[in-house]
Amino acid sequence: MDIILTESQIRKILTEEYSEKVVEQLVSKFKQQEPDEDESVIRAFIKRFDRVKSDSGIQEKDIFKYSFNQLRLTLMNYFGESKPKSYKGDTDMDVVYNNDNMIIYRADNRSKCIKYGEGYSFCISSYTDTASYGRHIIKEKGTPYFIFNRNFSNKRTSNDKPMLLLLNKLFESPEHLLVIIVHDASERPLDGKDAINFLTFEDGGRINTDEKYRSVKKFYSVADANNLGEKYYVYFDNIVKKYPFLRGLENIFRVEKLDEKDVKYYQLNDLGKKELKKINEKYALPQNIIGAAPEYYDSCDDYLPVFFELDDITSRPVRDPFIKGEYYKYMLIYRSEGESNTVISRHFGRVGYDKCVEDLKEYIEKNRKEYNTFKNSPASDENSEVKNNMLKRWDKYMDPENYRIKRCDWPEEYVDYLKDIYSMGSKFLYQKWLVSNS
Repeated sequence: MDIILTESQIRKILTEEYSEKVVEQLVSKFKQQEPDEDESVIRAFIKRFDRVKSDSGIQEKDIFKYSFNQLRLTLMNYFGESKPKSYKGDTDMDVVYNNDNMIIYRADNRSKCIKYGEGYSFCISSYTDTASYGRHIIKEKGTPYFIFNRNFSNKRTSNDKPMLLLLNKLFESPEHLLVIIVHDASERPLDGKDAINFLTFEDGGRINTDEKYRSVKKFYSVADANNLGEKYYVYFDNIVKKYPFLRGLENIFRVEKLDEKDVKYYQLNDLGKKELKKINEKYALPQNIIGAAPEYYDSCDDYLPVFFELDDITSRPVRDPFIKGEYYKYMLIYRSEGESNTVISRHFGRVGYDKCVEDLKEYIEKNRKEYNTFKNSPASDENSEVKNNMLKRWDKYMDPENYRIKRCDWPEEYVDYLKDIYSMGSKFLYQKWLVSNS
């Protein structure tokens, strides 16, 4: 029996066959450039480029014009960490206690922490703060429990102004929600030899000297809805003294097995941080931003950014010009006789010059408007000498001859530093993307 194919089926077969031939050509090309790279990884990058090439962030749409390293760097933002999602599964499965007054959920992965902590400021419930979840849950082997008490109000305070540094108003009854994290101490005894022992515990005594802590197998951190800082406890009875409604529920709060996907992701993150540290050590750079002096300057003696966190790799402005081989930036500088130079703006790469030109036009126009406003203001006539001096100063700001656009080149060692940073970073971002999308 003959099989008759429709025109659309024939077109689909021909397209798929052509696509595979193209992919094979690209794989062969990229394999010659990166012989140690796994073919499945190369194919993943090719497939990802094909899906995102229409995005405005990708200027060159022809994949054949890329080296594999350029392709890897170009796709860094598209292989970046996927935004974590709030849990969409059956929440009844997470209920470990429920009565008319209170319901307790066990959140044994990050998406559940986001789900049960939505609307609050808990760091483990944040969409963006990945480091805190890794520290409190993965590193400290914690199992979070969200305790909603229906006997207390969940209304915010009536105060019109939130407390300083807080984005939200406080709650009238912060105990309406408690987050208790139960931490496993069985493999890290409270003997003063671990960083956890520098925490202040509410049970009294010094962790590194008091013998009563030696046999402890777990400890607790507790935060209420206001989240003004968690309190640490070794003994559950001391938590009950502050929150009597938890009496008799100690056995509910157990350490559970960590989510394998979360563990893999944060192990990979820690490995990436170690690799970043090695690169900074190679170039004799400081290991954190606290107290760190700038280590690299361009030909204009202007600071160039270095990297202390993996997240910096996709956010620094030097990445795109680095990919294009444009190892410089442009600065718009105001200079006038008798005055010190002032940098108005900085822009990296070839497009930086045109951006500085636009900045100059906007800056002069801004000063022209301010000049006219001040000149026509009746209040400015009260002291004619001051007014004339101010107008003369504005005359300088409105004169294009008092500005220059200067090109500032990067030192060769900084380019080498970026090569190492982005080579390492692009690989880890891809691996993290695979885990977060698995």
